[in-house]
Amino acid sequence: MIRRFIRIKILKTLYSYNFKNYMYVLNKRTIAYYLHEIYYIIYFFLNIIIKIKNNINIKDFIKDKILNILNKNINKKYNFNNNNNNIINLINDLKTNKFYNKYIRTKYYINNNRRFLIKLFKFIFINKNITDFIINKFVDYNIYSNIFYNIINNVFKYIYFFNNEDFIIKYCLKKSNINFLLKLYYKTIIYNKSLINIINKYIKDYKIDLNIISIIDLIILKMAICELKYIKDIPYKVTINEYLEITKLYSIDKSKIMLNSILNKIHKDLEQN
Repeated sequence: MIRRFIRIKILKTLYSYNFKNYMYVLNKRTIAYYLHEIYYIIYFFLNIIIKIKNNINIKDFIKDKILNILNKNINKKYNFNNNNNNIINLINDLKTNKFYNKYIRTKYYINNNRRFLIKLFKFIFINKNITDFIINKFVDYNIYSNIFYNIINNVFKYIYFFNNEDFIIKYCLKKSNINFLLKLYYKTIIYNKSLINIINKYIKDYKIDLNIISIIDLIILKMAICELKYIKDIPYKVTINEYLEITKLYSIDKSKIMLNSILNKIHKDLEQN
């Protein structure tokens, strides 16, 4: 899911680049800025969970090792204090929930805490007041919400296997993810002419001209073909599925069908060659 987020960020950057006379240079600072949004959302939800922990009288939850480690550093990174009223309302709603009442009656053990943490995150994630608050902070949240949900859910699934919050940074900033970001971005630009020639070859079946394809669909095609042709360590089905998911956000229905067909044909030809 982090890679889908990366693909969308590259798509947006290339879309902006399409109207400029220069190429955006993706240095470490730029990459950090891109991934900062993931950090913000992860820490936003962690902060809420920490505040719930500090405001409900559940001994096992209060003494939880991982949450206490996170609690030491969470407010140093971001200030979410203006979200306090939402937290109070959230806690009141939580106390009437079945999964909460079941948890407080269950004897403490790590797996139980982890399961509770995941359910608590889901409960927070769908809360309207919390969603409204974060949309005011992060305007693109609705576009990425499903991606963030899966990323954070994975963080909470695995966080108990680690002793500190460095796991969150490492999870987002894997070398493989950064390398993927750089490869996809620069190769899509470097092989631009080659990618356009490939697209021209395949759109003939649809009897349409390249100029008719929307800029966003054209960039999606370029990126997808680039990934299929030049980044070969990703299974082709994963690549095609990822870009079809992205078209759901940015393309009309006819475009989705055309993109799917073109990408499958290109893959078959690449395999034969």
